[in-house]
Amino acid sequence: MIFAGVPFLVFYQFFAATLRSRGNSRIPLAALTISSICNIVLDLLFICVFNMGIAGAALGTILSEALVMIVCGYNVYGMLHEKKADDDIARDNNEYISSDVVRRLIVVGLPMALQSGITAIGGLIVISNVNHFDITFLTGYTIAGKIYALLEIAASSYAVAVVAYVSQNFGARKIDRIHSGVRASLIIGIGTALVCSFIMIAFGQSAMGLFVDSSSVSPDVFKYGRDYLLVLGIFYPLLYTLYIIRAALQGGGNSFVPMISSFGQLIMRVFCAVVITGFIGCRGIYYGEITAWIFANLILIAAYYYELHLKK
Repeated sequence: MIFAGVPFLVFYQFFAATLRSRGNSRIPLAALTISSICNIVLDLLFICVFNMGIAGAALGTILSEALVMIVCGYNVYGMLHEKKADDDIARDNNEYISSDVVRRLIVVGLPMALQSGITAIGGLIVISNVNHFDITFLTGYTIAGKIYALLEIAASSYAVAVVAYVSQNFGARKIDRIHSGVRASLIIGIGTALVCSFIMIAFGQSAMGLFVDSSSVSPDVFKYGRDYLLVLGIFYPLLYTLYIIRAALQGGGNSFVPMISSFGQLIMRVFCAVVITGFIGCRGIYYGEITAWIFANLILIAAYYYELHLKK
């Protein structure tokens, strides 16, 4: 049932990206906030009042996804039909579907879609190998992964901003602004990553207590989770660098290299999960993430500097 909401998510992403390309990130944020509140209310209504169970939760999610799509779509419609004296939004009134535009969208969009798929496949393979270890490691790894995912949100948000910024300036041929913007983004991103690293290293084990009661599980659960967060925390700036450089390349229309870097990440994560764990045990899972970040950064940074000099 939940798959019925996929079309709403697709169009939401399209509308939200269109708004962000015009420098409007407030509407997507407001729409998501309203949708989240609506989802909570509808879940309570369908589950507690109408006793619909899991189907009610799914229906609430679908309706919330439809709402966020409608809000963003309405604002895109208003933006495209807004009359401005300086013709702020250029439109071709004679040709609504251009074969050249469609081709460029496919060339840029298809590698990005494949990149997401590759990342998901890598995650599935790693999880399948994690399941071979005992339940204490699996629990600690899973809980630490939730903390890692929470601290990763800022990186993905910076990436969205960098894509919009770079694409706008790339279209305007203001290459110098792109480079200065990427440098500023790296400074902000690495600074944020260092804060996240401190949180993971200093408070990671305490944060795990928010997800599980220490008295109800083995102390090894917290030990494994702490070790995982320690390794990630030391190298966390690499992840933020990866997000920003990858976004800069995508904003400049190069989605092929980011896709190749995702293949590199997949190879390193799988190699460490399948092979290295045979020599050093569960720590191979930890180092799989780090080696994947390093490998991807080498590819992305080399490509970025190549394009930097190419477009000067």
